Order: sequence, then structure tokens, then C-alpha cells
Amino acid sequence: AGAAVGFGVGVGRGVGVDFHPAPEYLMSDSAAMFTMGGYNTFCDILSFDKPAMIAPRETPRREQHIRATQAAALGLVSVFEEARLADVDALGCAFEAIADQPAPSKALPTGWLDGLDRVCELAFADGLEPANVVNS
Repeated sequence: AGAAVGFGVGVGRGVGVDFHPAPEYLMSDSAAMFTMGGYNTFCDILSFDKPAMIAPRETPRREQHIRATQAAALGLVSVFEEARLADVDALGCAFEAIADQPAPSKALPTGWLDGLDRVCELAFADGLEPANVVNS
């Protein structure tokens, strides 16, 4: 079981966190993200619209690597290969590069990240009241 507290390590202008019980608070205030790229974290990158570099795990399954490379092909994130994580110089350059990367929304056509707004728009067009949607 994970501890309910995290610890941070200063990295230039950033902070590295091993564990945090509510990482969305850190993400919302961050300028960019460097992460392994699991499904939930990838969704957070898109939701918070943060420039991100993903260092995907490749074993025991390749799902993180597949997600990261496909997202990179769309221009949503950049990828830092797991095999290079021990290269401190490359890692430092990668951290610097994240700051200059555009947010994911800049790489997609207009409206691709507007799912919730679109669902609400369609629901309200059918006569639902906001209170009914929230309380149902």
C-alpha cells in the first residue's frame, strides 16, 4: 500500500514526486508533465492540457509504449524511451525540452477535446435542466 504522503526532489524549475494521493492538484498547477503514461495519467495530460513527455514502461506489457508512441505521432506528447532513463544528460535535456512543447490542444483539430461540453450541449438541447443532470 502506498503512503498517503509524497516527497519531491527539485529538478531545475520542476519537482519530481514519487507518490501523491491526489496528483491532479499538482498537475493543475504544473507547467508540464514527465510521466510513465498509464491510461489515467494520459487522460490527465489531455484533461489538464499540459505539455508532456512520456517515458512509457515496455514490460511486462507494451500498452504504455503503444499509447505514448501513437500520441506522439499525433503531436500530443513527446516520448522518452525507457532504455534512456539512466542517461542523466539526456534526461536533463528532455526536461528542458518539455517547457517549449505545445499543449496537446494545439496539435488537434478544434473540438477534439471538448467531449464533456458537447455532451452537455446535446443534453440541454433535449430539454434537460442542469440540476437534473448533476443530481441524477
